[in-house]
Amino acid sequence: MGCEVNNTSELKARNMKRCVREICLAGKITKPQLGLQTGLTSVTTHKFVNELSEMNFVREAGVSNTSVGKKAIFYEINPNYGYLVGQDIYDGEVTTCLYDFSLHCLRERHSVIPKEYSEQVLTILCTELENITEGIPTHSIHQIGITVSGEVSFEEGIITNSIGMKCWRGIPIKSLLENRLGIPVVVENDINASVIAMKWRNKLTHDFVLLDISYGIGAGILQNGKLYRGANSFAGEIGHIPVKQDGEICRCGNRGCIETITLQNNITKRVGETSIDRVISRALEGDDKVLEVLRNVVHYISWVADLVVKVYDPGILYIANSWLAHFPNFCDEISEYIFTHSTWLTRDQLAVYYIPEGRVATTYHAAGYLAFDTYLEKGTYIV
Repeated sequence: MGCEVNNTSELKARNMKRCVREICLAGKITKPQLGLQTGLTSVTTHKFVNELSEMNFVREAGVSNTSVGKKAIFYEINPNYGYLVGQDIYDGEVTTCLYDFSLHCLRERHSVIPKEYSEQVLTILCTELENITEGIPTHSIHQIGITVSGEVSFEEGIITNSIGMKCWRGIPIKSLLENRLGIPVVVENDINASVIAMKWRNKLTHDFVLLDISYGIGAGILQNGKLYRGANSFAGEIGHIPVKQDGEICRCGNRGCIETITLQNNITKRVGETSIDRVISRALEGDDKVLEVLRNVVHYISWVADLVVKVYDPGILYIANSWLAHFPNFCDEISEYIFTHSTWLTRDQLAVYYIPEGRVATTYHAAGYLAFDTYLEKGTYIV
């Protein structure tokens, strides 16, 4: 009997989460439409929507404009259900935002933090989180999302390494913040969180890979509507694939990682500039030295993009980079390389898009979407 009850509860939770995901993806949806999208019976969807309405998790959002029969009511996630918090930690800066459940940013704060981890840093992070939620009851704040650039052990919420931050190794940031604030915390690397943000922001349901090439290289993978992390949360750490045995020593300690060739900082160093903007300007002016360096980098980007396609077989590949979009011919070369080296792949099976701003475009507000996605997946709203 106990096992049967447990199975029934699990089935209900799974189906209700499916309904909630479809409501979120649709923006607003009627009960009949929800039944078609989920494959659940009209009785089940009617019951679930009513339960979600009673707890104020969803609300009515107008009626359909059909002129035949009874007009159906649209439902949407109630933005006033509660609050979510996102905090992005990157290269000595922390951005903290407060959101409603429509992911509308209500408050935003920016602060500088020491790059070396210490008790002072933890205090600053907590203070920023407390300030952004000032005047809001703790029980109304349902989830905090923390994003960092680097490696994260997702299940434990441990920062194993953070790019540009000293001594951020083995930091159990999830438990440290939860113990101080009493609010659930989820921790993720910025590229994975960006994939989640792209999913909800653009209502994406198909498989795609985000290849981010900026101050690091990483791939975020969405499969069957969910983030693929791997057994140890290291899936997509492709920046540390060695491509030159006699190459430079990488920050990971190995030699010749592809990251040592493609990073913006290394590009600027090779051409004797202090910013990627100056590199772009010189290349657009036809500087042969700069163009030669960029062509070499494009070759390696093409190689790693082709590798990603072969390993993960996405329907869409997004390449986020701050300088590629200035050179359409380089983008064409990368796309052509992929299809030339995967001869079985037709051009209608894979779309390649370029996101011009790199990390800024993909990670801004990603911590808030991470908090939202985590709350939906946990299903604590299910009674």
